[in-house]
Amino acid sequence: MCYVGYLPDEPIFYDYLRGREIIRFVGEMHGLPAALTAQRSQALLARLDLADADEEYAANYSRGMKKKLALVCALLHEPEVLILDEPTNGMDPFATRTMHQMIRELAGAGRAVFLSTHLLDQAQKLCDRVAILHHGRVVASGRMDELRGQAAADRTLEEVFFAVTAEADATPAPGVQTESGPGPA
Repeated sequence: MCYVGYLPDEPIFYDYLRGREIIRFVGEMHGLPAALTAQRSQALLARLDLADADEEYAANYSRGMKKKLALVCALLHEPEVLILDEPTNGMDPFATRTMHQMIRELAGAGRAVFLSTHLLDQAQKLCDRVAILHHGRVVASGRMDELRGQAAADRTLEEVFFAVTAEADATPAPGVQTESGPGPA
């Protein structure tokens, strides 16, 4: 059984397959019975306002439609862990709202949802815990109240991001040579 679902930033599909064929293929890859695949996908397609496009070839899908189809594929097997890379890129405001609602519902149902995004306001709105990466390193992580600190409880994630990355830039990584000599080993 596969416990992880993944939504890439740039979903890639076989252009000569229709949406329903891609979904059926993914269902088969997860070992789902055809009837269960159809049932789950119909509900997801309807929720994402993509039901009318399942007969269309993937080559004719817009970026947002491809993102929705990829989300259907990622959720089809009801994974316990969902990894979303820039999930709303290319989506219209209605689809973005639906995506946000689905993320909240999945997390509320006890599923782990990892959201990778450059949209800090989106992360602030959706995430219980945040990790800030800078130059490939985690420079801060925790709940929003922990990241904000006691003195500035109203700081936005964007303000926190710029503060901690500025601190990280001012502090050399262990073992990094600086102008005044080597850093701590």
